[in-house]
Amino acid sequence: MSNMQIRFAQVDPAAKADIATITASDKSPWSVLNDLKYDNMPEPGNYATFEHNFWILDGTKDIFPEDTSNRTWGLWTNSMSDENGNFSFPSTLTIEFSVNHKAPGLTFGFYPGTSDFVREVKITWYDSSSTEIITGTYTMTSDLTAIDEAVEDFRKITIEFVTTAIPYRYVKLYRIDIGRIRIIYDEEIDTCNIYEEIDPTIESIGINTLNSQIRTLNPFFSPLSSAVADDMMMKRQMLKVTRDGEEFGTFFLRTWEDIDNSGLVFNFECDDAMSVLDSYTFMGGLYDNVLASDILDEIFRISFPTGIINYDLDKAYTESTVSGWIPICPCGTAFQHIMFALNAIADTSRQGNLLIYPRDIYSTFSLPLEEQYRGGSTKPTTYYSGVDVTAYKYVKGQETVTPQSGTLEVGQYEIRFAEPLHTLSLTGQASILETHVNYAVIRVTVKGDVVLTGRRYVNNELIKSSRREISSGEVENIKSYEGYTLTTHDIGKDLADKKLEYLENRLEFETDMVLGNREVGYIINAETKVHDFTGIITSLDINLRPDKATMIAIGHVYEPIVGFDFTNMAYTGNYI
Repeated sequence: MSNMQIRFAQVDPAAKADIATITASDKSPWSVLNDLKYDNMPEPGNYATFEHNFWILDGTKDIFPEDTSNRTWGLWTNSMSDENGNFSFPSTLTIEFSVNHKAPGLTFGFYPGTSDFVREVKITWYDSSSTEIITGTYTMTSDLTAIDEAVEDFRKITIEFVTTAIPYRYVKLYRIDIGRIRIIYDEEIDTCNIYEEIDPTIESIGINTLNSQIRTLNPFFSPLSSAVADDMMMKRQMLKVTRDGEEFGTFFLRTWEDIDNSGLVFNFECDDAMSVLDSYTFMGGLYDNVLASDILDEIFRISFPTGIINYDLDKAYTESTVSGWIPICPCGTAFQHIMFALNAIADTSRQGNLLIYPRDIYSTFSLPLEEQYRGGSTKPTTYYSGVDVTAYKYVKGQETVTPQSGTLEVGQYEIRFAEPLHTLSLTGQASILETHVNYAVIRVTVKGDVVLTGRRYVNNELIKSSRREISSGEVENIKSYEGYTLTTHDIGKDLADKKLEYLENRLEFETDMVLGNREVGYIINAETKVHDFTGIITSLDINLRPDKATMIAIGHVYEPIVGFDFTNMAYTGNYI
């Protein structure tokens, strides 16, 4: 029987990114307090020190490095606790934010795999005027411990490390979460449904979803149980799903419901990291042979400033460059521009990060009849005889346009453009503080008429086409892709050919099946009573409890190889 878990990070999603200052009254020279502002930092090394009964000479400890840079440290105190685990002068960690926040507690991560954690801490929360909201003393029980204390509208937190669990120890804190980590165990999970999808044409970027019903008595889940708790369920809190230790995706809370107002049964609806990208604005730019990874880095810095989600770029694209224009748009749209230019698939299925990879035509799963449920269908997809891809090339022109003309009050303004502009000029009692192809920042010193002008780029558009011979009885039907402004003249034809190659797969195969280890993006060889089908898995609607999924694959009928064993993933031929 499978064992499911949902790791629910009930934190303020904006808090870590908003940390203005973080200081400690006692810290070692190698401490890096800024490490505490980020998520997913590498675990620190298990370094040998002269702490009492700590360095056992069995090879399990690493020699303390001479060069302490480029390593995870967090807070490591300069002072060591005494024979009772107490400090003469306890170290106090102070975290200040730019705006007010709320959280149902704090989670502390001390050096993992050891018994070196702080047993007792004294924590005080303050409001924006440095007035104390609440102070409490809390006991830790392990190297990863959450404390429950729901607090609203705090601007500063002080944490005094009072006693270590073992005498003669330094405080070694490598992570802190502004909230609490809650593990929802298998017996609390009624249902867990995950939808995974990809679009091999990259006309859209699929968003994977999680819908789960849990049954639990927890005061921080129920809006009826506390005056504070009703605000502790926040959009974009992270949930990570595992089954038997295998990761089934990282999701972000979209909405939740207390189903019968009992505080017992809750429904969570969540989306994957792609939905977060759509929540932030990318200012775009005009690019000339810029590494795709450089732009992706910027997109992910904006969307995930603490590094809680990153991307994994297949080695096929590590040196890939892009050229062209990205307008001011959501980060998700900018991301799609890059994926289209690379002809790459983006997918978050079964992992935390966003994986970027080429369409796979070799890795194959099999699907014998005995692993399919009754029903299912096969139907034709839309027939296309050709593909047109609009390709772009931007060169500086001389035509002048006026993105701003009128009276402005004294102040600073960001003027956004609907098209890329160059050679900006300004008239009136104002000055240009920042210029960009997509916007300008100006400062008006005296109220009055302000006119901002710029020159257009000439956009040389070409249609790059790919055609196939029209079959008897069919009429021409052209699929067009336009608006992907990183598609340059030199890559447009190749993109058109690849789109048409995929669209020539004319069958959509749908069936309920045993999930097993099958994933979207892979080739499936499916046995049926009428014909045998091969194609790419484009979506899986998964019911995780019974290990069942509804699969949709796009491909074609093929003649099976005599003696082919459907119980193995043996065939790796080129199908599409």
